[in-house]
Amino acid sequence: WFTTNDATFELTGVQLEVGDVATDFEHRSYGDELARCQRYFQKIDIRLNTGSYGYKYMYEESFTLMTEMRDGPSLHASSAFGVDTGTFQTMQADDYTTMTDGVTLLEASPTAIAIRSSNTNTYHYMKGRVHLKAEL
Repeated sequence: WFTTNDATFELTGVQLEVGDVATDFEHRSYGDELARCQRYFQKIDIRLNTGSYGYKYMYEESFTLMTEMRDGPSLHASSAFGVDTGTFQTMQADDYTTMTDGVTLLEASPTAIAIRSSNTNTYHYMKGRVHLKAEL
């Protein structure tokens, strides 16, 4: 089969183990496998809009995580909403055309995070994606 053009070899349902004794194959649902992965890494899309021209403040927000993480996560990256590259954006309240970059992780626990727009100006709007890691 490997000498044939465009040959495909597909393999599924394999469990590799170290040692002399094989254990029973572990069947996990997609949801269970995803939750196990989210203990170490999560992406959160943020699109928040509040306040008005007369009510300016530095934007902060708390989020409950999708799955409890292994440990309080670190902010690995922030980027434009819906993509993994680009600029996380916060909008200045008195100038709706001015966008600034970045977000700061204020607090992190295994179940929740708090973030803030990373500039000291006042903001009205925040959008983007944050990447959180809780590696071993």
